[in-house]
Amino acid sequence: MTDSKLTVEHSILFRNDAAASNMPSPQADVPDPAGGPPKHIDLDETLVFNAASDDLFDVDPGLSDAALSKTAPDFKPKAGAMALTGGVPPVNPFFDQTATFRGAIGTVDWTMGWTSYPQN
Repeated sequence: MTDSKLTVEHSILFRNDAAASNMPSPQADVPDPAGGPPKHIDLDETLVFNAASDDLFDVDPGLSDAALSKTAPDFKPKAGAMALTGGVPPVNPFFDQTATFRGAIGTVDWTMGWTSYPQN
């Protein structure tokens, strides 16, 4: 985040418009239905998602079909997947500084053992 504005960098946007031309117009302030001051949105998706931020459009990240499992999802990208390259180590030292993949999970699924997917 820079200058208190949302940024998305080194990300993959898959199954979206490959040209990134389906972004909505910049959003203006939203009136408060209760009559209070308007809520300031000021969001321009073309400034958030763009090639200058090394965002990839319509590139398959390489997740397996198991990523869609409702009971035991496997979010690790397949070997050679685009999601395993092009990432930048996180700025916050709390996170794994060796992580150079795009997304939350690389070759090791750190959620295993403490995350469950109960079916209601």
